[in-house]
Amino acid sequence: MDLWQTCPNMFCGNEMQIVFDRARVSTLDLLTLDPIEISRKTSMTVMEAEELICRVVEGCIPKVQKFLLEEEKQFLTTGDRVIDGVLSGGIPLGHVIEIAGESGTGKSQFCMQLCLTVQLPRVLGGLERGAIYISTETGLSTKRLFEMAQGLTNRLKQEYPDVDLCLDGVGDRVYCATCVDLEEQDHIIHFQLPVALERYNAGLVVLDNITTHYRAEYDISKVYSQTKTTNNTAKSGLVDLVNRSRDLVRLGAHLRSLASKHHCAIIVINQVSDKITYSTETLLDLNYQGAWFQGWSHGEYPCKVPSLGFVWSNNIHSRILLLRSTLYEISHMSPSRALRIVFSPFCAPAQIDIEIRYEGIFSIQTVMQ
Repeated sequence: MDLWQTCPNMFCGNEMQIVFDRARVSTLDLLTLDPIEISRKTSMTVMEAEELICRVVEGCIPKVQKFLLEEEKQFLTTGDRVIDGVLSGGIPLGHVIEIAGESGTGKSQFCMQLCLTVQLPRVLGGLERGAIYISTETGLSTKRLFEMAQGLTNRLKQEYPDVDLCLDGVGDRVYCATCVDLEEQDHIIHFQLPVALERYNAGLVVLDNITTHYRAEYDISKVYSQTKTTNNTAKSGLVDLVNRSRDLVRLGAHLRSLASKHHCAIIVINQVSDKITYSTETLLDLNYQGAWFQGWSHGEYPCKVPSLGFVWSNNIHSRILLLRSTLYEISHMSPSRALRIVFSPFCAPAQIDIEIRYEGIFSIQTVMQ
């Protein structure tokens, strides 16, 4: 039974768990079926079933939270004033933010830069806290991290000569973990990450990247080729799609809970997928409507879209897209890289030109100064 996943704080004895498993009663059944039906399936009394249903309902309903409207929101600087201005102050704490883009657009470098700025003094926009970097592929590039740390230190010392700044031990406050498969990724995120956030006082969590293991674990390509496959193959692909959507919803809810509870910023890197376009599109077509969530204006050529679909788009607070000139139509005079804010609850959609340098990622305005 999945009751321990939905309501982890609710005590349920081992005997009751065995009864539910044998009767194949899920949390959804407890929320939708009549108490008499639950009693018939589990041999419980109607009164016991009603009491259990009330406890499950109370555990599933979100707790009412009170917020002070006058309370100033806290942000983490990106290391660039122009980018911070476009983001209305920087990376907000308590939010789950996605960084999407094609390979080579600077997603990992942008996150490594945040791993440095989170350690800066508060007077410089940092949090004086550590960072947790969870990798699903090659791991954290420590050589590039120390290069950026050296460049960032030199630049900040020139801009703020009166501030005592030292990033020599920057690697000691970036805690890394590598996941080899989806099972290990879920274990680290759901069990080890909450403990690490409290133990190391981390103000930033980076998941680089979320797409790799979901693509390997769930083969949903069969759903889109039903005419060329047998019914059993198409059904198998549909089951994978449903299971993937369920896991993404649980992951999104867990990350949002961690960000709010520990008052930290959680950055999730996402890959992009090829988009299938059709010659005839109306205002109600999925391709037209999807542009608002995927980051493309309707006048552009949207050959790539963020992976994991609309299910994942509805489980993050913000989406930032890193672009290169090969992804959209631009004139030869335009810069080759850009940072685009697709949607966000704390700032308006916008786009600025950026450049990747030895010190990190900066806006063109900052580089030209």
